[in-house]
Amino acid sequence: RMNVPLQPQWIEAAVPHLLKSHYQDVHWSKRQGRVSAALNITLLGLPLVNARKVDYSKIDPEKSRQIFLKEGLAKDQLSLNLAFWQANRHKLKQLEEQEQRQRQAGISIDEQTLAGLYEKVVPVNIVNQAGLNRWLKKDPKKHNKQLTFTLEQLTQSKSNDVDDYPASLIVKGFKLNLSYAFAPGTAEDGVSVEIPATMLSQF
Repeated sequence: RMNVPLQPQWIEAAVPHLLKSHYQDVHWSKRQGRVSAALNITLLGLPLVNARKVDYSKIDPEKSRQIFLKEGLAKDQLSLNLAFWQANRHKLKQLEEQEQRQRQAGISIDEQTLAGLYEKVVPVNIVNQAGLNRWLKKDPKKHNKQLTFTLEQLTQSKSNDVDDYPASLIVKGFKLNLSYAFAPGTAEDGVSVEIPATMLSQF
């Protein structure tokens, strides 16, 4: 008589109607470029599979798409360096700097709104990075342009005149760079003037 180790896959294939599946830890995986989850399977209440890593988009594509749009795209958690992403990130960086200068939060749109912009463009069947990349390759110029948003689209609220917050200042004939920080209650809060050490004696 021989004892053979029982493989969970055998039971899964033999009595699928007696199994119950439970998914937990549903999250965006930047490394895998998809929404992953941990699968637990029980047989008549007895644990059969514990925390098996699975592609959750095959289980719930609609929920996976929403996570992909927000966690992957809107939060810049893709492992690919795409043209539209670079363009949008550059514009959002401009708006972030504007917020610092004008001491006004909320000039740029939030992540949920940005995800909504992507949702209007990305085809409904795309739920992960691989799908997005395949779609982009079909017509790179057109699709990257569709996913590249304007400053107006990325702006949430009207800001003050940018000219009121210059990047530099002329003092005694010298051009001095200015930096801004919107951090109430900290030493960095406000506007700072960068004075080279060789010019300190002039002030």
